[in-house]
Amino acid sequence: MLVLLALIAMAPVFRLDPVRQTFSYGQVNLVLAALVLFDVNSQLKIGKISLPRGVLIGIASAIKLTPLIFIVYLFVTRRARAACVALATFAVLSVITAALNPRASWFYWTKYVTDANRIGTPYFISNQSVRAVADRADHSIVATTLVLVLSAIVLVSGILIASWAFRTSSDPIPRVTLAPYACRCR
Repeated sequence: MLVLLALIAMAPVFRLDPVRQTFSYGQVNLVLAALVLFDVNSQLKIGKISLPRGVLIGIASAIKLTPLIFIVYLFVTRRARAACVALATFAVLSVITAALNPRASWFYWTKYVTDANRIGTPYFISNQSVRAVADRADHSIVATTLVLVLSAIVLVSGILIASWAFRTSSDPIPRVTLAPYACRCR
C-alpha cells in the first residue's frame, strides 16, 4: 500500500522534462537510482530471507558503471560489509555477462568504457559531464588535465558532503518486507 501511495504521489514528476527525456531515450537511470536509493536506505526482506545490503548497488553498477560511486560512499560511511557485497555482486555479474557474450564484453571493457564521445558533444545541453560544463563555460575545449582536476574536486567534495550528511542525519535503516500484495516498513 505504501509503494502504491508513493507512486501516486510521484505521478506529477513523470511530466518533468528530465524524467520525460530519460524515458523517451529509453534510459534506465531512474530504475538504477531507485535500486541505489533502496539499497542505501532500507533492507529488502523477501519472505524470511534478507537480501544483504549492497546487492542492489552491485546490480545497478553491473548495468551501468555510474552507481560504482556508491561503493566508495559505503566505504566512507563505514559500511564496509555492504561495500564488499556490492563489489562482489558487480564482479560476479560482470563475469557472467562476459561469459554470456565475450565479444561484446571485450569491446566494452577495452574500447567503449573510456570513450567519452559516446555521451554526446559538450555543447549538447543534455551532456552534463564535467568536461561539457567546463567547455560550455569557457566557450572552447578545456585541457584534459583541468577536466581531470575539476572531476577529482567534484568527486571528493561530493563524497565528503554525502559522508557528512550521513553522519549528521541518518536514522536507523528500516527493513522492508515484500508480502504478496503489500509492502510495509518496520
